[in-house]
Amino acid sequence: MHSELEPFTRYCNERYGKGNYQTWLGIRADEPRRLKQKDGYRYLADICDFDKQDVINSWKSQPFDLNLPEHLGNCVFCIKKGINKIALATRDEPKMAENFINLINDPDVRVIERRQQENKIMYRGNNSLISIIAMYQNHSREDIAATIKGNKGFESGSCSESCEIFSCQLDFDLSE
Repeated sequence: MHSELEPFTRYCNERYGKGNYQTWLGIRADEPRRLKQKDGYRYLADICDFDKQDVINSWKSQPFDLNLPEHLGNCVFCIKKGINKIALATRDEPKMAENFINLINDPDVRVIERRQQENKIMYRGNNSLISIIAMYQNHSREDIAATIKGNKGFESGSCSESCEIFSCQLDFDLSE
């Protein structure tokens, strides 16, 4: 079992019994490469033909705009994001980064004893949030942002690091 799945899977197995529940994933109709049929999984696309533009239009019709840049959207310090986006997020939201570091170091946070968890390694390239901050400490915010722009990381729909936490179980190829 992959570590990012453990809390979800253990909870559902304990609560409902192994194999006695459906997992619904918010994969849209315009994401066909992510629509892998697997027992126990269903998708938003199964019941709705919304695509990304529908979601964008829906948010534009709201009386407010969160004005969040892409690298601060969704889970700010998500393990699926590239380390340059994580580094930029720590620059733009230093208090949030501090709070997250405090949270993951809190003795009340339950961990399974593994070297990666002991060292808080959870990002690509065997990095922790602390090591990413250190790695980029001599880079300006603009330099970090340029690495994201250079990789087209601020374009709408550019998030190559899918927020699909079940990708390893569903045999997704996230490199496409």
